[in-house]
Amino acid sequence: MKLDKDLVREILLAIEAYAEPEGLIVLEIDDRPSEEVSYHVRLLDEACLLAAL
Repeated sequence: MKLDKDLVREILLAIEAYAEPEGLIVLEIDDRPSEEVSYHVRLLDEACLLAAL
């Protein structure tokens, strides 16, 4: 699967929109398969761009 920079941006904005997330965040990005979103979240995690609090 190829890196989709627009999807990365959408994911980061969606995560930022959660004021104080508790537990897991369920990301539903319009018109994107969950497998594609999960893949990009994993890439963000591997790049240390996400942190669990």
